[in-house]
Amino acid sequence: MIALSAAERAARQAGYATLVLSCDVVGDAEIVGETFARLADYIGRVSTDDVTDQAEAQLAGRPGVSEPTVRALRKLVEDNSSVGRPISLLAAGETTVQVPRELSLYVFTRHSCTGRYC
Repeated sequence: MIALSAAERAARQAGYATLVLSCDVVGDAEIVGETFARLADYIGRVSTDDVTDQAEAQLAGRPGVSEPTVRALRKLVEDNSSVGRPISLLAAGETTVQVPRELSLYVFTRHSCTGRYC
């Protein structure tokens, strides 16, 4: 939380309109990454006034994204895009990456190890 607060403070000092999404993002990195990509797309659509209620509902249905978050993001974009102020979305947490079982076994069976951590 300390790092996230520092990042928010630095972004604001640099002139960014800032929204902290979450301090405890968890889950599969691929899903979290896709959610962030959809958030970026949403920002672009709001700034060009090309967003639908359906798009907002779909975004709010993503893991970690609530309707209040979508409303706050829309307001942030609407208030700042017309004046050219950049936007910063911040989040922190710990995502996971799934390693295929075959790769794990391959590395484990071919790992030659010396030292006390083997």
